[in-house]
Amino acid sequence: LKSGTSCFVQVCCFKVAQLATPSMPLCRACPSKLRLIASVLVVVGLTTATEVDRVTAGPGEICEALTSYKVGVLQRVQFSVGDQQRSLLLYLPSNLPSTGSRVPAVLAFHGFHSNPWYFGRLIDITAYAERYGFILGLPFGTSPTVNSEICCPAGCDEGCCAKGDKLDILRPCMWNTGSTTRWAPRVGHTDDVAMARAAVDFLVGTLCVDRERVAAMGFSMGGMMMHRLFCDGADVFSSIASISGSMDITPPECNPVRPVAWIHYCGTADKGCSKTVNSTFHLFGERNGCTSTPQLTYTSATTHCIAQLSCTSGAFVERCLLDGLGDEVPGHQRQVPVFVPQPATNVDAIKYSLDRFSSRFAAHEPTSSRPLPSTSPTASPAVAPDLPLSLHV
Repeated sequence: LKSGTSCFVQVCCFKVAQLATPSMPLCRACPSKLRLIASVLVVVGLTTATEVDRVTAGPGEICEALTSYKVGVLQRVQFSVGDQQRSLLLYLPSNLPSTGSRVPAVLAFHGFHSNPWYFGRLIDITAYAERYGFILGLPFGTSPTVNSEICCPAGCDEGCCAKGDKLDILRPCMWNTGSTTRWAPRVGHTDDVAMARAAVDFLVGTLCVDRERVAAMGFSMGGMMMHRLFCDGADVFSSIASISGSMDITPPECNPVRPVAWIHYCGTADKGCSKTVNSTFHLFGERNGCTSTPQLTYTSATTHCIAQLSCTSGAFVERCLLDGLGDEVPGHQRQVPVFVPQPATNVDAIKYSLDRFSSRFAAHEPTSSRPLPSTSPTASPAVAPDLPLSLHV
């Protein structure tokens, strides 16, 4: 067992150095039927997941996070998807509870030529993990050309790529989003919905994540993947945000098994998402059982959000359009390569999504009776029709 962890025949005392404080070490009696087999393997900077066989924590039981992972740093870990291995960047915030209770998590999916390090830096996602107190996973896509496991340019190793300023233009890292990726070598045979499920299983089984409080967000091609998860992974994610992503499966193929909170951000100059953003808004509202007229939820000089709020099980479907924005994350300026600065009136898509989702993340509370928090900077009319913007439906 890892140094700092001791185990006895009758009583297990897990001194979790990263989560405990000197005055409150995390020492608990072992739940019944718990068997722990721990191993830590570090190979070329890669931390592999610790093997565990344990009972699932239920009401009144203690959930113990394992000690193999560091707090406050991004670390690449592997997890199993069937007989394959996939990777994600894992981040544990420093403010995790020391009571053994389960915590929320967010999976964030990078774009086409991107990687988790670049995407994480672009949206400053670790700062949000600290602020909101969620465990973060940034999965790696799949290269259709050369087997680039870390989605970085040739000659750039993990240390180089971890700076977060590298895009691989020649070897894109993709997600199997549907119609446009079925042709792609390697990618078309990859089940990224199964990967997302396995990533959640890993977080739940290893790091005390609450299965009912897992959200997903993605940018560009990662945003396209969010549409796939809404349709095929609704049993895994309670809330999903798509940023600059388009619908890549047909409406008859989209049959979520339960309602999911949905937010879609699209710039009016984005030639990808603008083709489907309106039709998706109405389709997902129908799939979520929404019955109300769309309401204005957020307005600024450049941002216009409307939502269908009266949906089954407290879900909602929201659409935010941004004047003149292309394939970018609203409120987050690229540093490498340099792009034209965004207006200060663009909504921060990451913060706005997390504020919206936190109404569904309230621990052990039903979502059907919880209203959405209001973060609009201006008063909004009661009813909002489709915005008069020149977008393809």
